[in-house]
Amino acid sequence: MMTLFEQEYAVERYGDEKRAEGKAEGRTEGELNKAKEMAFSLFQMGVPIEKIAEAAKLDVGLVKNWLIESGTVGAKNK
Repeated sequence: MMTLFEQEYAVERYGDEKRAEGKAEGRTEGELNKAKEMAFSLFQMGVPIEKIAEAAKLDVGLVKNWLIESGTVGAKNK
């Protein structure tokens, strides 16, 4: 059976883990948002979708979906 101190310590560690997970998720989301902004800008500059995906090290389908969802490119142009 855990002492009160051990329980408090365990709860504190759990909170630390959850905060770290949240920060990691936030960083990942931020990186994707930056990649998405870059994709829109490069596409508007005339860079082909395949080259954008290659430069961003992302799947071509993901970049195409971003552009379609934003209305930047029509579904028929993919």
